[in-house]
Amino acid sequence: HSCYLNLKEAEAIADKKFSDSREAAEYIFTLGANRVVITNGNKSVSSLSNKGFACLKPETLRGVTSTGAGDIFSATHIISTLVNPELDPVKHLEKAELETRTKIRSTMKMETKV
Repeated sequence: HSCYLNLKEAEAIADKKFSDSREAAEYIFTLGANRVVITNGNKSVSSLSNKGFACLKPETLRGVTSTGAGDIFSATHIISTLVNPELDPVKHLEKAELETRTKIRSTMKMETKV
C-alpha cells in the first residue's frame, strides 16, 4: 500500500503533530505502508519505502496558486515509480516536482491568454 498525504493529513491520521515531512513519513511508514510520500507545501516533500528515504525542497513558484499541485505531483510520482522502478527514490521526487512545476507554469500561461 502507498500513502500520498500532505503534512496536515498525516497529522490527522496520526492524531499528532509532526515537525516536518520526514518525521511524518517515518511515522506513517511504521503503520504498515509500503511507500509513504508526505508533502509540506514549498518546505519539503519526503518519500520513504523499502528502497530508502528521500527528501527535497520544491522550487518556490511566486505569484501562482498551488491548487491541484498535490494531485499532479502524486500522479507523476506514481507513474515514475511504475515505469522506472530501478530509479533512486530521490529521482522519483525530482521528476514529480519538475513535472508539477511545468504543469503549473503551463496553466498560468494559458490563464493569462484568456
